Amino acid sequence: MGHILDMCDLVDKYNLHFVPNDFFAYNGRLPSKSTCKNTVNNVIPQKKTHAWEQRLSLDSEWCLLQLIHLSIKPAIVDKHWK
Repeated sequence: MGHILDMCDLVDKYNLHFVPNDFFAYNGRLPSKSTCKNTVNNVIPQKKTHAWEQRLSLDSEWCLLQLIHLSIKPAIVDKHWK
């Protein structure tokens, strides 16, 4: 049951309210700890990468650097599961 508190913290921190809503809508119950971990490990990096790419697209210096070095990609390293 302790993973429920962790899941609630992550839902608030990363604005992932759709995740538990989807589980309730399709299953009518809370997901297991392993399902929560898999979801977190997939959804959070996608959201963070998208947000990071949006910020970078507005930065003219980054856009210029990307024109010169086409292979450069931002790296997001974060530990989000307790």
